[in-house]
Amino acid sequence: MHTTNQRGKKLSPLSLRVSLHPCNQHPSTLFQSLLTVTCVALAIALCAGAPGGLGGHAESYLESNLQAGLGGYGGHQEEHYPDHHPKYAYKYGVSDGHTGDIKDAAEQRDGDVVHGEYSLLQPDGRKRTVHYTASHHGGFNAHVSYSGHGIHPQQLSQGHY
Repeated sequence: MHTTNQRGKKLSPLSLRVSLHPCNQHPSTLFQSLLTVTCVALAIALCAGAPGGLGGHAESYLESNLQAGLGGYGGHQEEHYPDHHPKYAYKYGVSDGHTGDIKDAAEQRDGDVVHGEYSLLQPDGRKRTVHYTASHHGGFNAHVSYSGHGIHPQQLSQGHY
């Protein structure tokens, strides 16, 4: 059996190897070939995992969704942590005299109750402070206060054009 090119000319084994070289293929054909090889390699890699199947987190996720009646991937299930009692506290501040960026924040959480505050220096020179609390029963409540005196530059009246 002889291989011919598009014009019907008989190709030698050397010219056949050159014509099949990836650099001589059309870009879309090369992309399809690379995509096919990648997909096959990915499928082999997935199947070659743990002897029991998918393995690791993927198997645990699939198994938990099947047990919950969610039919595999894609179901939404709210996770509950009955023994989990979140508790944290943080505080930070920025005082950049060059840019005028002056602000700070602090927050504490104990269970489902959060208390916090933040403040910032507004462009007019006043300090805005927000104290807030949030809980499952009371919702989110905030109290905003201002301190200092605002400075507003005087605008000069310009004539009409």
